Amino acid sequence: MMTKDQIKTLSKYYRIDGFSIEREYLQLIFLSHLYQHKKSGEIYFKGGTALRLLYGSSRFSEDLDFTSIYDKKMIEKIITDVEKSIQSELPELNISVLYSGTNGIRYRIKYKTLDFKFPFVIRLDISSCIKITAHETTPIISKYPIVNFPIVVHLSQAEIFAEKIRALLGRSKGRDLYDAWYLFEKGVNLNQNLVEKKMKEVDKLYNKKMLLKKIKNFSDKQLDQDLAQFLPLSQKKAIPMIKTKLSEYIDKR
Repeated sequence: MMTKDQIKTLSKYYRIDGFSIEREYLQLIFLSHLYQHKKSGEIYFKGGTALRLLYGSSRFSEDLDFTSIYDKKMIEKIITDVEKSIQSELPELNISVLYSGTNGIRYRIKYKTLDFKFPFVIRLDISSCIKITAHETTPIISKYPIVNFPIVVHLSQAEIFAEKIRALLGRSKGRDLYDAWYLFEKGVNLNQNLVEKKMKEVDKLYNKKMLLKKIKNFSDKQLDQDLAQFLPLSQKKAIPMIKTKLSEYIDKR
């Protein structure tokens, strides 16, 4: 693991607490070991953590999200192999199944270190899919002391964006608003055909008016609570403008 000085240096650089730094380091270790596995080419990294590590989002995360064409038996074999590989480096780390269903598997990565009072817990979701519209392969280069930087297979920004819009219509999570706003700010175009395809996968239709209503009615207090601990100090000032900006962007599409 990182030394206290390394954590302190990165915490100062990213302007966020040391716990978030160490957790992101664990995420990178997992990605490094996963994408060294010979069968990892059909496991596609996605979601908010992918936006941060691949596309420069400021929002830290406590989750790792993937989608895969593999069946559950293959996924379970890969994750077991990855756990054993990581344990050669971090013996105290373990990965346990939280849920296994027709739509995918949810795991919990847990690691305890004496440097922090509470254990690190990272939720790992691997959803099932039939086909990926577009994917890319990109190395993750960071300031963390990782020996082998992961070269990850991941969804395109457009596909992540479409999934974020679907998430906004299906649940109330501040991170979804932030991630969608971030992609708009980056100039990523919202592909309505792709959004409609993603909605069809869950037997629903895309409804722009409903989306705007969901954004408008999202609690400002909840948005702040959902995001505050995961954003650097300098980025927290963006929270109050997210709903307005996001609504403006979507309304023009």
